[in-house]
Amino acid sequence: MDIKENLVELLDVIIQPGQKTLGDIAEYLIAHGVTVQDWISVKDRLPEEKVNCIVHYKHAYCKNDDYWAIGIASYVDEIQEFVGIDTRYYVITHWMPLPQPPKGE
Repeated sequence: MDIKENLVELLDVIIQPGQKTLGDIAEYLIAHGVTVQDWISVKDRLPEEKVNCIVHYKHAYCKNDDYWAIGIASYVDEIQEFVGIDTRYYVITHWMPLPQPPKGE
């Protein structure tokens, strides 16, 4: 079942006669694992310590944004840096949590 089918199924369950508020619908979707992920700037907030996340990084010595990449790293507060990306050469600018693993086999 794809994402659209999952959402339609969830919405079909909650949008019935006696309509719920948008807040009720949002709470129901969140409780059933629906998320909206967006990049979080490291200037705004850092991830939980020692939890893998997706990171966006660029070459530390490039003056423009021509070189960038995405990888997996975890933040270690005691050394105040991400582990998994060589921060001598790369600057991590944004991160987001890993998605939930697939269900089933």
